[in-house]
Amino acid sequence: MPQTTVSYSSPIGLEGQIASATYNVIRGTLQELLNGMNINLPFGRAVVTGDDPRKLVLPSATGQQFRGITVINDSWGIDEVSYLAGENIGFPVGTPVDVLTWGDIHVWVETAVNIGDIATFRHTAEADPLDVLGRFSNAPSGSHDAVPNGRFVTGTTGAGIAVLNLGGF
Repeated sequence: MPQTTVSYSSPIGLEGQIASATYNVIRGTLQELLNGMNINLPFGRAVVTGDDPRKLVLPSATGQQFRGITVINDSWGIDEVSYLAGENIGFPVGTPVDVLTWGDIHVWVETAVNIGDIATFRHTAEADPLDVLGRFSNAPSGSHDAVPNGRFVTGTTGAGIAVLNLGGF
């Protein structure tokens, strides 16, 4: 049977995976943005400016400068099995970090979201499962800040993977 359709987006995604083959802006190695944490910086998370403008960290307070969302990168030798098992994933300490600043990316949402909802990111941990910094929701609160020009382009019925668009909705 001949192919009758073409898709420009993947049907399933992992946290931090680019969600479409359309135009995306990813800042990274050439801009020398580094992991400023003392642990691996996970994929698919909101990141903010650290103690140095070139260092990116997970958010830890309201009002920090949002820099983008970390993009999954297999340059660090992390295979799919290890990724799915959650084994030491992310950008190692002091290494360059790839960050999406414009485009579509798969992210983990803490609650149900709808197409067109504004996006927010967690900066203050609460009780499990709402204790993962840099993950996303659709409701501003004392624990979340708005993602500048961020909207969801897919919906969910609860916590799970959704596609977030930065800047081009």
